[in-house]
Amino acid sequence: MSISAVAVLAVYGLAAVNIARPRQNTSYKGVTVDFFNTEGHDRPGARRKLPWEIVDTYPDDLVFKEHDDTPRVYNADGSTTVSYFSDLRKLHPGEVVFTDPDRTKIAMPEGDIAVTSVEADVVDEKKRPVALSEVYLHHWILLDKQHPNDGVCGGYLKYIFGVGGETRNTPYDFPDYKGNHYGWFTNTAKESWTANIHVLRTVNIDPDLNEGLKGCLECHGPNKWCHLEGGFPCCPDHSMCPTIKTGTPSDDPKQYYFHYKVTFFPQSQPDVKQVANYILDVSHPACNIEYNIPTNADGIDEATITTTLPHDTRFFQMWGHIHMAGYNITLYHGDSTDSPPICTSLPGYGTVPNKPGDEKGYVVSMSKCHWDDKPYIIKKGEKITLQALYNVGDTDTRTWNTGHHDGVMGLWFMGGEKCATAGCVDESDGPRAIAPPMA
Repeated sequence: MSISAVAVLAVYGLAAVNIARPRQNTSYKGVTVDFFNTEGHDRPGARRKLPWEIVDTYPDDLVFKEHDDTPRVYNADGSTTVSYFSDLRKLHPGEVVFTDPDRTKIAMPEGDIAVTSVEADVVDEKKRPVALSEVYLHHWILLDKQHPNDGVCGGYLKYIFGVGGETRNTPYDFPDYKGNHYGWFTNTAKESWTANIHVLRTVNIDPDLNEGLKGCLECHGPNKWCHLEGGFPCCPDHSMCPTIKTGTPSDDPKQYYFHYKVTFFPQSQPDVKQVANYILDVSHPACNIEYNIPTNADGIDEATITTTLPHDTRFFQMWGHIHMAGYNITLYHGDSTDSPPICTSLPGYGTVPNKPGDEKGYVVSMSKCHWDDKPYIIKKGEKITLQALYNVGDTDTRTWNTGHHDGVMGLWFMGGEKCATAGCVDESDGPRAIAPPMA
């Protein structure tokens, strides 16, 4: 166990046991299987199906457009913010939405634009925010099919924007730096945008089946759709978590919109530049996107991966994405967690039951590290190590979701600019110390 993991145990009052233990991957009958490889589905040697291959999806339910009652906002800095809403979708208690990213088309502003921020949300038919405890926004990702991110994974981790339920308080954005606006260059006449959206209506969940609400949120298996311990394949589109009848209106289907906001500048504006956008995954090089973690005597799970970047890049902002029970996620400059830390991203947990944006026990924000005066430089080929820490003990003062966890994530987002010179020789090197977190 690394020094940083021991420190986390001490902070939360857990006993540290000096046992070196690798990350636990999902397994079926003792054989490790990746979620997004081409080798295994439910049994070794067979291609593993993705959720939208298990049951058909209904992309026509998610056609996105602007609404007249939510006009465009023209901001003082010259940017524009546009809101898009799906068609209303009626969800039953326990029902899952998991869209096919190859069929779910996303609307974006017209013209040559640089997208600087995307926020997402689930709202009711009156366009009021819905609490995560009612409809859990597990994740959303937007893919630019002709212009993937800068690395380091392939497949669906080549997406451009996307996080999870923390999106209300932590949008996926790119920072301004030294008077310049950094954004993702696109033109929808030339590029096709699609989405993978995963939400669950988690009211009236049966507490006695499949570990109740925990099992629903984490897509526990095995079930009729999968023979796995849990994860994406166990909750495809229109699948259902077990529910009970309450004799109240919550038994009925309810209408919801998926809503997202795009802020952009015209590319022609002279202070607008193409951003460098990297997404790391603690399960890389397999890039599983998610993984399952059992309980253990330590009460903590530590996942790490060491990788390199394909370009010399100077960074202005970094942060992470982890799920409920996560302690933190940290990037180190070197080949281990004993290397100098670059940034630690901390989850914020809600404290008020059923309050949108502050839902008790849910991850409602992630802290960001921001370099305002001097960028942090990582050169091509330099080793960097990503570490995600989760509580797998019996108690957790931050959340009710304790014990083992299925389908957790450890993603890392890095925004900056590719260096103009090899090795960034003309661009002063950044600090080799942890950046101050930005709320």
